[in-house]
Amino acid sequence: MESLAKASGDVEELVAIKSRDLSMPYHYLAIAEIWTKAGQKDKALE
Repeated sequence: MESLAKASGDVEELVAIKSRDLSMPYHYLAIAEIWTKAGQKDKALE
């Protein structure tokens, strides 16, 4: 599912997929990096 979201360029869908497993602090960082790469630093800080 992640590959499809990345291929389509749908950042919100990719974040939704990543948000399903927040059991480790690294997962939060990965989501923040996705938002930062998408140019949405405000959402990355959230």
